[in-house]
Amino acid sequence: MKILVVENSPLIRRLICNSLIHSGFSNLFQADSGRVALDQLARSVPDLVIIGLDLSDMSGLRFALRVRMSDSFGHVPMIMISQKSTYADVFNAVKCGIDNYVVMPFREDLLAAKVRQALTSAASFPARTQTRFAS
Repeated sequence: MKILVVENSPLIRRLICNSLIHSGFSNLFQADSGRVALDQLARSVPDLVIIGLDLSDMSGLRFALRVRMSDSFGHVPMIMISQKSTYADVFNAVKCGIDNYVVMPFREDLLAAKVRQALTSAASFPARTQTRFAS
């Protein structure tokens, strides 16, 4: 399973990737900005995208909206990772098309469980209907 990790902080990106590797996920790709991630998505569609809330060139929410508007990769499940944990933060992420939300600091086993859940759900519904989200 191919997982794209999009996070502007090299330290947090490395923490996420190391946690995933330790949990048995090895086909990981990284992007440090929304633009780089969108370019990668256009070239090769992953099975899952993990996104930080604050990217260097756009918000993670804006990135999620752009992904969901794509005919090519709008179906890809997305997990957001953020230090923000209020109801409004999570609700806004869901409104923008985020499938699941992980609050930092996170436990490695929780992240792995949410990744497995997202991958299993996506495999169970390969012809998942795309939902268009308004920006």
